[in-house]
Amino acid sequence: MEDAVPVIYYHVTQPLLAAGSIIENGNFGRILDKYAPGFGDVVTLYREEVLEAIRKEQFPDKPSRFHSIFLLDTLENAVCYRDHNAQHQNIYTVEIVDTDKAIHKGFWCPPFPIGNYRHYCFEYAKRYWNGEIERISIRKNNGKCTSVMPVELIIESPVKVLERILT
Repeated sequence: MEDAVPVIYYHVTQPLLAAGSIIENGNFGRILDKYAPGFGDVVTLYREEVLEAIRKEQFPDKPSRFHSIFLLDTLENAVCYRDHNAQHQNIYTVEIVDTDKAIHKGFWCPPFPIGNYRHYCFEYAKRYWNGEIERISIRKNNGKCTSVMPVELIIESPVKVLERILT
């Protein structure tokens, strides 16, 4: 019997990691717990609290963003995500350690809010947990726009680093 071929995903993070390193899930939630005056973006905190409240209420079988790791499905998507949200960070190919955990696909880059931010956050949360993903246009640093299908995957499992991608 042949060994199963691992499913490869992409992860964007700041530290330099060696192949074989394990990245633990839940770091995002750990950082959110440390938000205090002068540290952290309250807009991000509010959005994440709304996302978690909607998940608990309407989608309790979905993984919590607070306890998950964030992955991207393609290298193109990882590069767009990095360039838009995490400039100067590293992209790694990774594989999931605990493949029995549930994975959720959501929309990594919602349109910026127009009007009522509270209404926007609740509507985004419902769309996110329903897995509604639509192609969007993102303005790059060079001023040009690129079209991207902004899929992020979350899973409450550590991942194993396979290699760092140089882009």
